[in-house]
Amino acid sequence: MLKTCIALLLIVVSMGSSWAHGASYYRVDRPELDGTVLLVADLYDTQEPQVVLGRHSGVHIVADGEGRQIIGDLPGTVTALAAGDLTGDFRPELLVGTDNAGAFYIYEHRDGKWLRVGRARYLWEPISYLAVHDINNDGWGDVLALNRLGEAEVFLSWEGELYSFWRASGVRHFRAADIDQDGVDEIIFTRAQGHIGILKWTDQQLEILWENYPWGTIESFFVVEDGPMPEWVVVTSQKMLYGWRWQNGQVSSTRHFHAPLLGEFLTYIPGAGVLSFARSRGASMLQVQAGGVQELWNVPDVWGEQVYPLQDSFLVRDSSYNYFLLAPSDGRWQVFRGEENITDEFELVWQDGLMFTEVGRAATSLGLSLFGTDPLYIIGNNGFVRTALGDAGAVRDGLTFPLPGAPFSADDSLYVPVEVFNLVGYRVDVDQARQQVRFMPHWGWWY
Repeated sequence: MLKTCIALLLIVVSMGSSWAHGASYYRVDRPELDGTVLLVADLYDTQEPQVVLGRHSGVHIVADGEGRQIIGDLPGTVTALAAGDLTGDFRPELLVGTDNAGAFYIYEHRDGKWLRVGRARYLWEPISYLAVHDINNDGWGDVLALNRLGEAEVFLSWEGELYSFWRASGVRHFRAADIDQDGVDEIIFTRAQGHIGILKWTDQQLEILWENYPWGTIESFFVVEDGPMPEWVVVTSQKMLYGWRWQNGQVSSTRHFHAPLLGEFLTYIPGAGVLSFARSRGASMLQVQAGGVQELWNVPDVWGEQVYPLQDSFLVRDSSYNYFLLAPSDGRWQVFRGEENITDEFELVWQDGLMFTEVGRAATSLGLSLFGTDPLYIIGNNGFVRTALGDAGAVRDGLTFPLPGAPFSADDSLYVPVEVFNLVGYRVDVDQARQQVRFMPHWGWWY
């Protein structure tokens, strides 16, 4: 299983990006990655990042086209990975978070092996996030850790040990960024009930540099770091977007507007925009402007909680640790009869959010017969259905069933909504996210 995902993982570390803003995207499932945790990091300080893969109780690394295990027999399942220099020797350590009492472990690369060093640290619930940042400017990386209950902790690194220094509960987002561009990272955290704060190292302690209480609970958060100064943004349950930036020695508001298109999980993609995931709308690529947002494309019925930008696509992990690609689409849909691909036998038209097919080719492929044109009779082995041009309904055994759209003619051909075949022996599934239509043989009293 590990070898089957090597080719994809190597793409993750490819340099550059070429997203087509005008393109449409669709979902491509990557089941070979399901259940894994991914990290892209320069583990060997060679200026070339590697892909690190946590699976079950082991950690693997993808290098030179091969995958090999570097850590095994962990006391728990891997739930988070991070890398950074904790000791100031310019060599990164590897941090592995697990679901075993919320423990995370530290590994160093010695004599060609990754060996555990120091003692485990515990957050007592599965670790959901780990990161290494030097927040006190002493040259040693410090650790930000968050568990699935929203309990956050900062560990300071000192003489080879990690010391718990700051804790908070109810934390939703937890990350570091150099918001005032002084060369030292600050810590930004949000709480769901509507609080955002920034911690800065001052006089040998972490102090609140700034905080705010936006209206409503905080759903999503992202940081824009490719501008002249970093901008941090939150979106509340009322879909109010708030943005701030450090300017002239203080925090200033940058944006404040209502944006109902924004979802519950947002990721800023430099050069592309904000990739938004909403339970109601799926994935959307958005351009966040001064007073609103513009949608570039949308893929319905998908959800994600972590995004890895690739060369021209996006690798997405959902809350169940299933993976899929959002890949550029050429607009062509696939058609299946059962598990058989019959795309070449169909002519499909996507119109006003509905899928239609040229009825002659469709009937031939599905083993059905036709009679007439207006009305049109579609005949199967166990009965027939009657429909007519402009009528968003179909009659079967004296009962009228609604159709999502009305049949129409174009270029001497007749097009019907694919759902009409639900009434003559098939269960039809239109999967807009994957751009697939499936016809599954199905007979019963419910048609």
